[in-house]
Amino acid sequence: MIALDAPGFGESPPLPAERYDPTLLASLVLALLDELGLERAIVAGHSWGGIVATNVAAAAPSGSRRSSSSTDGHIDYAEAPRCRA
Repeated sequence: MIALDAPGFGESPPLPAERYDPTLLASLVLALLDELGLERAIVAGHSWGGIVATNVAAAAPSGSRRSSSSTDGHIDYAEAPRCRA
C-alpha cells in the first residue's frame, strides 16, 4: 500500500492554484505509479481524491490500471452555474 499526500498536504509542497485541477492531479498520480514501476494499481480516493481517482481511471491505458473511488469528488459550489447568485 502506498499513501500519498495531495500537493500542499503533509510534507508535499503546494502547487500554483491553477494546477489544482483533477486531470492535472491525476497525471501526478500516474507519474508516481510510473516512477515506482507499477503497471497495475488500485487507486482509491477519499473526498476530493475520489474525483482524482476517477480521472486516473479515465487517463490510464485500458487494462493497465484500475481505479476505485471511495467517495464522490469535491465540487466548488461557488463555481457551479446553478449556485451563483
